[in-house]
Amino acid sequence: RDRSTGDMGALQEQLQVAKRRVSQLEEDTRAAQGTLAEREQHVAELEAQVAALEGDQSELQRSHQLALDAAHEEAEIERSRLAELKQELLAATKERAAAQEEKTRALKALE
Repeated sequence: RDRSTGDMGALQEQLQVAKRRVSQLEEDTRAAQGTLAEREQHVAELEAQVAALEGDQSELQRSHQLALDAAHEEAEIERSRLAELKQELLAATKERAAAQEEKTRALKALE
C-alpha cells in the first residue's frame, strides 16, 4: 500500500507538472496569437501604404505625361509660328528689294 501511495503521489506530481506545462503552453499560444494579429495588422497597413504610393506614382506619371504632351504641343505651335514668320520675313525682304529697285529706277529716270 505504501508503494501504491507513493506511485499515486508520483502520478499526481506528474499530473500537476503536465497541467502547469499545458497552462504555460496555452499562455504562450495566446501571446503568439496576439503577436500574429499585430503583425497581420502591420502588414495590412504596409500594403495600404504601398497601394497609396502606387496610386500616387500613377497620378504623377499621368500628370507628367500631360505636361509633356502640352510642352510638345506648345513646341509644335511655336515651330509653326516660326515658319510663318520666316515666310513673312522672306516676303518683306522681297518687297523691300522690289521697292529699292523701283526707287533706283525712279532716281535714274529723274536724272
